[in-house]
Amino acid sequence: IERNLLSYDYHRTPEPMRHVFTDFLFQGLIKLNAIDCYPKIKHFLTYKSTFLTRGVIRTAGALKIKIAINDIVEHLDDSSFEVREESVQALMNMNSLLKDNVIKTYLRNPKSDNFLASIIQLLAKLKRVDMKAEIIKYVSVKNRNVRKMVALYIGEINAVEQTKLVFNLLLDNDFEVRNEAMNTIINKLSISNDEKITFVESIIEECYKQEKIQQFTYLVGILTRLGTKNSLPFLINVYKKEPNKTINIEWKDPEKGTYMQPINIKVSLLDLIKKYNISEIEKDEIEKDIVNQLKTANEDSLGNYINIASEMKLQSAFPALIDLLEKESTIWENSIVSALRQI
Repeated sequence: IERNLLSYDYHRTPEPMRHVFTDFLFQGLIKLNAIDCYPKIKHFLTYKSTFLTRGVIRTAGALKIKIAINDIVEHLDDSSFEVREESVQALMNMNSLLKDNVIKTYLRNPKSDNFLASIIQLLAKLKRVDMKAEIIKYVSVKNRNVRKMVALYIGEINAVEQTKLVFNLLLDNDFEVRNEAMNTIINKLSISNDEKITFVESIIEECYKQEKIQQFTYLVGILTRLGTKNSLPFLINVYKKEPNKTINIEWKDPEKGTYMQPINIKVSLLDLIKKYNISEIEKDEIEKDIVNQLKTANEDSLGNYINIASEMKLQSAFPALIDLLEKESTIWENSIVSALRQI
C-alpha cells in the first residue's frame, strides 16, 4: 500500500480514481485474515484521504479488530458522508464487540449532529427496536442527516405506528430526507396500500395549495405507484389548470454537490391519470390536450407526450406524430417511429 502511494501512476491519477491503487490490497488483508494488521495500517488515517480512511475502516470492520473500535467511532463524525457510512458498516460487522451502554450514551449525548445521525443509522441497521422512543424524538432536529436517519430507522424496524410522522418527513424541505421517507413508505412499512393512499390523499390538496411543488410531485409519485381512491377529480383539475412547463430546481448540497431536479407537474399527473377509466368528456379533453402538446411542447417535455401517446395507443395523435417526423431534424425520431408502430 505504501509503495503504491509513492508511485508515479498514483500521483498522475485524478483523486476520485486513486482508490484503485489500494482497495484491492485492503481486500487482500481481509482475505488473508490479517487480524494483526491494524498497527501497520492505522497511520493511513492521518493522511486525511477519504479512500484510504475508508480502506482502513473497512478492513478493521471486516476483520473485527477490537482495538480499532475507538478510531472507527471517531469517524462517525467525519466531514465525508462516505467515511461516516463506512464507519457505520464496520461497526455493524463488529456488533458483538460493542458495549450496549456505550452506544446508548452516544445516542443520548452525541458530540455533533452528524455523529448522532451515524449512531441512529447504526441502530437502524441493527434493528434496535428498544431505542425507538429515544430516536423518534430527534425527528425535529435541524440537521437534515438526523431527520433522514430517523426516516430510515422507522422503516428498518417497521414502526407502523409512526406512519404519520414519516409522511410529514415526505413534506420536508430537504431532498435527501424526502427520498428516505419515500423509500420507507413504499418499500418498508407493512401497512396496506389503501392505508398509504389514504395518508397521501389527506395531505396532497393542501400541499398543492401551499405551492410545495417538489413535495407535491413526490405525493403524485406515490399515487402513481399505488393508485388513488378519492383524489382523481382533484388531480384531473390540476392537470387541466397547469401549464406544460418544466421547472428546473437547483440546490447545492453541502456534502454531495449540486442537484438539479426538473419538475413538470402536468406530465407527472398524466402518468397517473392515464391509468384510469375517466368520463368520456374528460377523456376527450385530455386526449385533445395531449395532441396539442405534441404540436407545441418544447424538447424538454415532448418526449414524455410521445411516450404517453404511444402507451395510450392514441389514434388522434397519429397526424401530429407524422408532422413531427417530417421535421428536418428531431432528437425524438426513434421514439416517434416506435409510437406510430404502437398506435
